[in-house]
Amino acid sequence: MNDSLPSIRRFRAVALALVIGSLALSLAGWTSAQASGPDARTPKTETEQRGDAYAHLMRAVFAARSGDTRKAAHEIRSAIAAQPDEVGVHVQGAELMLWMGRRQDAEELARVALEMDGESAETLLFLGDFHAMQALGGSRPDPESRRKALAFYSKLIERDLDDDDVLRRTAGLHLQAGEVEGAIATFDRLLARRPGDRSATISLVRLYLDDAREPEALRTSLNYLASYPDDVGLLQLAAQLSSKLSAWSDVVEILGAGALSEKRASLSHALYGEALLKLGRDAEGTAALELAVKARPGDSGLRYNLARMYREMGRLGDAADEARELAAEIQAEPDAQVLLGEILTDQGDMEGAIRAFSTGLELVVADDRPEESGYRDAIRRRIVRLLLAREDLAQVPEILGQLEEAEGVESLDLRARAAVARKSWDEVGHLVRWLREQERPGLADYHEASMMIERERWDEAETLVAAAIENEGRFARVQLAERYAAIGKRKLAERLYRDGVEQDTEDAASHYYFGDYLYRQGRFDESETHMREAFRLDPQHGPSLNFLGYSLAERKERLEEALMLVQRALDVDSSNGAYLDSLGWVYFQMERYAAAREPLERATRELPKDVTILDHLGDLYDRIGENEQAVATWRRALTMGDEEQRESLERKIESAIRATGKTVADVPID
Repeated sequence: MNDSLPSIRRFRAVALALVIGSLALSLAGWTSAQASGPDARTPKTETEQRGDAYAHLMRAVFAARSGDTRKAAHEIRSAIAAQPDEVGVHVQGAELMLWMGRRQDAEELARVALEMDGESAETLLFLGDFHAMQALGGSRPDPESRRKALAFYSKLIERDLDDDDVLRRTAGLHLQAGEVEGAIATFDRLLARRPGDRSATISLVRLYLDDAREPEALRTSLNYLASYPDDVGLLQLAAQLSSKLSAWSDVVEILGAGALSEKRASLSHALYGEALLKLGRDAEGTAALELAVKARPGDSGLRYNLARMYREMGRLGDAADEARELAAEIQAEPDAQVLLGEILTDQGDMEGAIRAFSTGLELVVADDRPEESGYRDAIRRRIVRLLLAREDLAQVPEILGQLEEAEGVESLDLRARAAVARKSWDEVGHLVRWLREQERPGLADYHEASMMIERERWDEAETLVAAAIENEGRFARVQLAERYAAIGKRKLAERLYRDGVEQDTEDAASHYYFGDYLYRQGRFDESETHMREAFRLDPQHGPSLNFLGYSLAERKERLEEALMLVQRALDVDSSNGAYLDSLGWVYFQMERYAAAREPLERATRELPKDVTILDHLGDLYDRIGENEQAVATWRRALTMGDEEQRESLERKIESAIRATGKTVADVPID
């Protein structure tokens, strides 16, 4: 007896139908007989014929179950004799014959049914299943059975009379025949009916991948994830394909229209967030990453990416918090330490950044993999740049001596900067020659010009400065102008800045740098002219908008205009700590102290080591009567300021404490 699943499924359905049909027809026949009385010579009605047929089929079921297949076959033939023109009786008889393993008899009955009604759905279904089992279940392919099965199933599909099982078997038949397009079309139909069918989704994705149709594989995966966003397997595949194809628009379009639009935390928010970020939609992308972290808080990779994105958005306070937690939790991971170092550098915390970079370097050095030499050197260079910015030169030679690729351009460039800072002129000359051999004449000219300025060899410096600017552009111009200014050569500095705006009148940044320089010389009107030209050329030039707004506030001039300018800068970069400080300071100068508090406190969170911002916040606390807060804030600034700033802060602290009737000694430092 054939115990295949389709056969058993159909046998059970037939048996149940026969029981119900037999009982109903028996009751109908008994009622009719009671009403009219027995008369054997009266022709049987259609209902009675149907009752007889189903009674025979029922007896066939019982005989088959007891193993008496001969009796069962006899009862099936009797059923057909009772209703020879009934398609359903033939098909149900065929089902029973098939279940008993009498395939030839089953096919013959079904063929008769097909001749009676070529459009009968139950006949088409039986014959489709019959041939599909033969095609798919044998030890070797049976092309003829496959062809017949597909023909019968196709008729059902054309008339929308198919079910999920028909579609699955149809897809299997197409695959067996190597008909990829047919299989794909069938799975597409199944998924249109059952979009949450994971098995069908995976089958279709594999078909697309095998056929080198990666975009379709991605979209199929994304369509499933739009409704089931926590499916790890499909999410990993979608992430790989999205990255390979750079199909970020597809990711946003499909996932954004699905479950992710409901803002419920899910794993797919990681991919959605990455796609948004790739498309430049930073705020939305970061929000999506936050939801991904909420869905999987233990995923250090997600949290690393979130901290990185906070940094790129300028949300340095949030970035630092996330990076600190991550670095503390996975102390053996150098990338977390390096990211923390980069964020602290942005915040102006040079000491903290050096510690983080040094920890990261120790971890990478301990690993000692040759392929990581470039990474190790990159960290060493970061540390050296920070030490140079702090004018802390003691450790610089030792760290530079550890460079594994000391002859690379980046390393030569940094070594030359350090040599100029240490006034090691022979070393500068040696490195300059090396840079020329590396075909970097612009950098060589820049460092040699820096050396000549420091050595006050003006004629040689002038030639080298011109050559450096020609090759290295605005960077060299600004750096060398500032080097002139630092040693009191203001006319030479101004000439470089002025040449910059005259040679490239459309460069907003050149006007900004010149305006900044002029302001430091006390030439406020000229500075304002260049700042206005900068944001005229580039209406989104936040630095010039902020600079002019803040400078007006400092002088308590045109405060309404200052407010408008700073707000425009914040429209460009809403988390910029310097811009937030400017906004708070404008409000302070306008005596709008309640409005000043929020931006100043936010500014100190973004840039906690900025002395000016802390000074402003302390002034605000002092003005609104929060004396202890003012003193604590000024004392934080006191540890970071230069000598002039410290003197001013000490006076403020002493004045604030005396206003309470105490002395400085009475108020302990937290």
